[in-house]
Amino acid sequence: MTKVILFTVLISVSVSLTGQNDSFSITKTGTGKQTILFIPGFACSGNVWTETVEELKENYSCYTLTLAGFADVPPVKNPSFEN
Repeated sequence: MTKVILFTVLISVSVSLTGQNDSFSITKTGTGKQTILFIPGFACSGNVWTETVEELKENYSCYTLTLAGFADVPPVKNPSFEN
């Protein structure tokens, strides 16, 4: 569980520092004490997890990711390993 919390904190810091060059978007749903990360397949949006999140949001904090370039998340300009 500690690893999940640490990963969530690192994602949050990463998103706040990268500005407009985000390689993914994050949607938070629910306010539970335990956290679940939902990562879709490569060509899918985070919406594939909608039904699951609806069932779990009462007891968990759910973070759903969508990769850049999919589902209205703008692609990363000049992608590189540095970004």
